[in-house]
Formats: sequence, structure tokens, C-alpha cells
Amino acid sequence: MLNQLVITLGWLALFFIIITAIYHLLDLTIKGKLYDFLYKFHKVIEGLAITCGFIHGYYMAYEGGLISGYFAWLILAWLLISELFFKPKTPGPKWLGYITALIVMLVLFALFHVYSALIGEPVIKIIDMIHTV
Repeated sequence: MLNQLVITLGWLALFFIIITAIYHLLDLTIKGKLYDFLYKFHKVIEGLAITCGFIHGYYMAYEGGLISGYFAWLILAWLLISELFFKPKTPGPKWLGYITALIVMLVLFALFHVYSALIGEPVIKIIDMIHTV
């Protein structure tokens, strides 16, 4: 029961990460009604992703959790901290490039984490293969 709840929290965190990525993609391209809606809530959505991801990672660590999820969570936390405390009053191209780089890293780590969780940690398998040769 608890294990299924923890896995569900991981999927919720991924859902919130995807919403965050969509918001930032819209911020770079077209701004419309969806962007306006997400603009009001994107920091809350990122906070929910961090919370769900933290709880998921905390409980899964005892099950032999994957380090890739930890890196995804750290990037997400840094994204939220950056937006809350370091965002300039008039964000320019450097800020957008910085945020875009964080979003790309976040999505890549999150997808790698999900992929690793579904098939087993491929990096560990590769390292094990090298050590047995």
C-alpha cells in the first residue's frame, strides 16, 4: 500500500515537472491563455513537484532508490530557488538561457530516472559489466 502511494507520488512529480517544462516552453515562444493560467501557478506547481519528489525519494531510498532521481530533484529545487530569490526584475536573454538550461537538464534527468526505474538502473549494470570483465 505504502509502496504504491510512493510510486504514485513519483508519477505526480513527473507530471508537475512536465507542466513546468510546458510553462517555460510557452514563456520562450507563444504566450496565450494557457501561458497566462500557468504563469499564476507555476511556482506552486514546482513546489508540488519538489514535495512529491522529495517524499517519493525519501521512501524509495530505503528500497534501493536510484541516484538519477536525486539529481533531478536537486535541479528542480535549484530552479525554484532561482525563480524565487535570484530572478532579475527584468529578465533578459541570459536569464532565459539559464532557466532553459535548467529545464532541459531537469527533463533529461527525470526521463532518465523513469527509464532507469522501469528497466533497472542501466548505469549500474554497465559498471557491473566492466568490473566483471
